[in-house]
Amino acid sequence: MLHQKAPDAEFRDALKWLEKALELSPQFFEAWYSKARLYYRWAEWKLGTGQNAMQEIQRGLEMVKKVLEINPNSGEMLGLRGVFLLFQARSVSNHSQHNELMRKAQSNLEDALRINANLSRTFLPYLKEAKASISK
Repeated sequence: MLHQKAPDAEFRDALKWLEKALELSPQFFEAWYSKARLYYRWAEWKLGTGQNAMQEIQRGLEMVKKVLEINPNSGEMLGLRGVFLLFQARSVSNHSQHNELMRKAQSNLEDALRINANLSRTFLPYLKEAKASISK
């Protein structure tokens, strides 16, 4: 029987290995991409289980920013930025701040899909949520 760790421990282990890879080779761009993806999945899991994911969202946004500095036309990273902004907006009670975050999320998600339509399976549901969540 295999020993299974709690998902948080699994995410921390994966993060540790990505950080080790970046320590050895800071220009290993795929590790930066993977780190952003990891924070996305971690935040998604936490939100899905009713936990606070603000730390993972913030770190995810930092990773996305770093990757976009390297490759500003990465549809995947623009999409992830949109998702992280949408995740932030879900937790905001201020109406105007919520709408502003959702508009930014929508814009990033639209840009991502314009750059790479193959990302629609991942990002289209979030784009629909962002559009539907912006109130007048």
